[in-house]
Amino acid sequence: MNKMEEIMDVIGQTLLEIVELHKYLGTLISSDGTRREEFKSKMKEANSVCNEIVQILKMTELSTIRLKYVTLLSNACVNSKVKDGCAVWDQLDENQRKIINDVKIKMMKRILEMPYSTPTSAIKYEMGVTDMYLEVEMERIMLMCEVMKKDGSVAKELLQTMQEKRVPGFCTDLEVALQLFGLDVNDEILSKDKKVIRETLKGKIVEMESKQLAVRMLEESKCDRLLLNGYMFDGKMKKYLVELPFEEARAVFMLRCRMFPTK
Repeated sequence: MNKMEEIMDVIGQTLLEIVELHKYLGTLISSDGTRREEFKSKMKEANSVCNEIVQILKMTELSTIRLKYVTLLSNACVNSKVKDGCAVWDQLDENQRKIINDVKIKMMKRILEMPYSTPTSAIKYEMGVTDMYLEVEMERIMLMCEVMKKDGSVAKELLQTMQEKRVPGFCTDLEVALQLFGLDVNDEILSKDKKVIRETLKGKIVEMESKQLAVRMLEESKCDRLLLNGYMFDGKMKKYLVELPFEEARAVFMLRCRMFPTK
């Protein structure tokens, strides 16, 4: 650990093939040890799934009630596609965060049939969308909790040793995730049942998003009415979007966000 070592390309008189990319247990690992290509691959797959969801909701009998099912399909298909194996990704940089957060936003705009100029804050607030990168950070913490509950296992002993030495990689990325959620490895909540931990972390995500959204909406001229009209973000789609037929719901959304063309 933490020491450069020359890797032999011949083992037992067998020449090893040197590759730039290796797939191991469904995960793409680059020759430099990072999972950058894995991230790109996941984003490509996620966008493909989004295209399918858009087609299903716009071109089938679900068209007039599409907003009732978009959250269900998004959570079941997009979340699972993006988050599979994400706990061991490299720490996301600013550009990657934007890419992963835009996946659902762009899909929601297409389903609502709104122009791309529609404020992202309005989409997030009205449709209850949270940043996907926060979900990735949550999965790092969930993986740590899962390993730490395996008493007597090699995985637990190895992780504890690596954490003590602050080995770069998962351990340092985990520190960042814990700080983001205002936690530490010894926090009592992390010893609870898996379901309780996940619900607690999701609650923290909604709380963080609520504060960030309020600030962003102050900067968006089209979102001032939403702030003045009983602002409350709970991570859920607003009731009118689910209860009204699609065309009516879309019209109300456009009124609330001042998106009707001035002509």
